[in-house]
Amino acid sequence: MKSEHLKWVLNPWLMIIALAAAAVYINQEQLFGGAEPEVLEETIEETIEPVQPEPEPEPAPEPEADTVTLQEQMDVARQAAKQGDFTAAVAAYRLAAELDPDGYLAVGELGNLYYSRGNMQEAAEAYLQAALALKTAGHVEAIWPMLPVIEQQLPQQGYTLRRELLGGPQPATP
Repeated sequence: MKSEHLKWVLNPWLMIIALAAAAVYINQEQLFGGAEPEVLEETIEETIEPVQPEPEPEPAPEPEADTVTLQEQMDVARQAAKQGDFTAAVAAYRLAAELDPDGYLAVGELGNLYYSRGNMQEAAEAYLQAALALKTAGHVEAIWPMLPVIEQQLPQQGYTLRRELLGGPQPATP
């Protein structure tokens, strides 16, 4: 008998199982008030409504293959530039420029791409196109950062643009 008692104490797994069984019995007494679980299962099944699976959401409509938004095209161009694919980025920015209703966002970023690659002539041409669109849209303050590159590479157009801007806000000189 003594060895039987020691077997329970020495084997922790047997002790855990015994404690779990006792806890289940005690909880059953407290929860079910001594009633048989089978009787309560019928009552529970009758009162609980079956859970209906949630309907699957309808998939978002796919954009038509021919329809690409300006934002999607800009994302493609930015990703290509980030990955270092200069040719794909330029092509994507040019396609985005065709979708740009204001005419300056895609062209301005194309100018930034050329500038970052050291292609100053192409950067100035893109900046000039963006600057003219910005001026038309009334965003003159956004032109000033591009103006030095335009004036350096396209002196006549840069001079004319600066003269036209002088009547408007001017940046603080560094």
